[in-house]
Amino acid sequence: MALVLEHLAATGRRRPCFVGAHGSASAAAERRAAYAAGAGALDAAAPERTALGDFSVGWGRAAVDALWEARPDAVVCANDLIAIGVLQRLQELGADVPGEVAVTGFDDIPMAGLTAPGITTVRQPVAELAAEATRLLAHRLGADGAGPQRALRLAPDLVVRGSSAAPHVRA
Repeated sequence: MALVLEHLAATGRRRPCFVGAHGSASAAAERRAAYAAGAGALDAAAPERTALGDFSVGWGRAAVDALWEARPDAVVCANDLIAIGVLQRLQELGADVPGEVAVTGFDDIPMAGLTAPGITTVRQPVAELAAEATRLLAHRLGADGAGPQRALRLAPDLVVRGSSAAPHVRA
């Protein structure tokens, strides 16, 4: 989420909102908390501009209606399905993406690159995550399950696409 917020700040965005999912599952909770922790640097009110539903296209579409009155200049989505729904609804409303509002997602599913404009998203190193999980499981099984538990985080990449270009400057 820090990668997304830094990118949005670099493109001049100052009024982001977050569209995520309810619940305490790690993806929902961690992405929501990371947004809240970093968005205040762009705008003190940003952490309050949050809408929570589920990880779906339908929720992304509905969330726009809930948040649009606040006139965000960026919508940070907790996954790419939400971002696709947000993008669809913004286009129906006649919003200029990315000129008026940027849209970002998370996960880099194949559809994120097929939308118009393509969605800027965070790509997780899935192959590396799988390899590390296998290695850790094999190590733990070799220790008869008595080995210490370890948490491991691998660095994601920001995939910048057309949905988050710098806003238009009006003369």
